[in-house]
Amino acid sequence: MHEFCRKLIDLDLGIEFRTTGRANIIDRETAGLLKQAGCSGLAMGFETASPRMLKNIQKNQTPQHMANAVQACREVGLKPELSFMIGNQGEDMDTIAETVAFMKRELLTGPMFFATPYPGTPLYEMARAQGLIPDEEALFRAYGEQCVDIVINITEFADNELQWLRDTAQRTIRRHYDEEHYKRVAHERLLPHVRRLAIIASGYEGENMVVAYRSLFEKLVLFSENGNGNSNGTPPAYREIPIVPLDRLAAAEFDAVIVADREMSPAARIKLTQQGVLDQVICPYDEQYHLLKSF
Repeated sequence: MHEFCRKLIDLDLGIEFRTTGRANIIDRETAGLLKQAGCSGLAMGFETASPRMLKNIQKNQTPQHMANAVQACREVGLKPELSFMIGNQGEDMDTIAETVAFMKRELLTGPMFFATPYPGTPLYEMARAQGLIPDEEALFRAYGEQCVDIVINITEFADNELQWLRDTAQRTIRRHYDEEHYKRVAHERLLPHVRRLAIIASGYEGENMVVAYRSLFEKLVLFSENGNGNSNGTPPAYREIPIVPLDRLAAAEFDAVIVADREMSPAARIKLTQQGVLDQVICPYDEQYHLLKSF
């Protein structure tokens, strides 16, 4: 890999690419060479942070390898793109808790897939030996999108229990990641300049941001296109701050405006243009955390 990266660097082709790697082989030198060669993202399947589960699935890596690989990527500005897995043989509440705790501690996020047996793998042979694959053809038709649904459950959990555990783990991790991310951005980029903040959100997309920001600013107001959260009800985090229709947003009343929805609707963009506040808009999902307003 090092030789390949050095050749790309020497050729200076201006090619941007993403690649995959394993945590136990990624150090700062390797991550740095990948970044210099034009790599913008390194995908790694961490699967689990439970030492017992890592041994069960013969991953040949440790949680420390994983933490070191992430740190190496972050030090050189290479984006780690991580994925995890739930439901391997021996999975229980403790092993799931270990993975969640690791992701929170290292401030990680990423999809959590269901363990799925594929032909030619030890997991497939184990499932077949246990009589969990009575009809191979039906199994192949059921695969669908990679590992996002439970195809064969090899745990002691019922299907609905495993689904709930995965969904709950992902929500917990996402909330923690979002809140810590938003707080960091607030302290590094907002609080030196912003005391009065407006957040535009149509519903649950901005809930984690509201939780993170509601005690940091002198004035915090949520603006919604329909004026009351969304059609599914108002998220609990919003009930402690004012919710105001978007057309009442006035530029002079705020130092900055954040769009909490990942995509601003054309109608909202038109309203902001008419109200003269687009120069104050901050995009929280910009990977570089660039502020679109010059303070």
